[in-house]
Amino acid sequence: MNDLDQLDHVAAAADEGAALADNPAAAQEAEALAAGPDYHGQAVAGLDLFCGMVAGYAPETAEIFDTATKGRIAAAAVPVMEKYGFTFEKVPPELILIAVAGPPVYQAARMVATRMERDKAPKDTAPKQPQGIERAAAATLDKPEPTPRHPQEALYK
Repeated sequence: MNDLDQLDHVAAAADEGAALADNPAAAQEAEALAAGPDYHGQAVAGLDLFCGMVAGYAPETAEIFDTATKGRIAAAAVPVMEKYGFTFEKVPPELILIAVAGPPVYQAARMVATRMERDKAPKDTAPKQPQGIERAAAATLDKPEPTPRHPQEALYK
């Protein structure tokens, strides 16, 4: 390696340092990249995604995943994610779209299907109840005539 190659590296490092000094946001981003992935933040975000998917299918499950439960699950997921180097940035965006959009679309489809079934159902197939004079006539026809009794039966009451 000659002296010119060493100067080239020194100049590149100086240019990089100057760019970071001119742009504080880039400096913070560079520090975050150097620190590595935020596994805890990734675990929390992944758990929120999962909870949204499950609650989209079965809304009554939303109460199962309270803040304390989510915290315990995320804390348990962090060491596993670190061990395998897993982050959700490695997941294809198509899968994230399905996970985010799937549950609301599913619930909307169920609501539309229920509405269509209700619209197809026959309207009021129950027999019509008589009104007015028809009702009075039906009431007198339904009651049987009293059986004639012998007058002496009154003595035995």
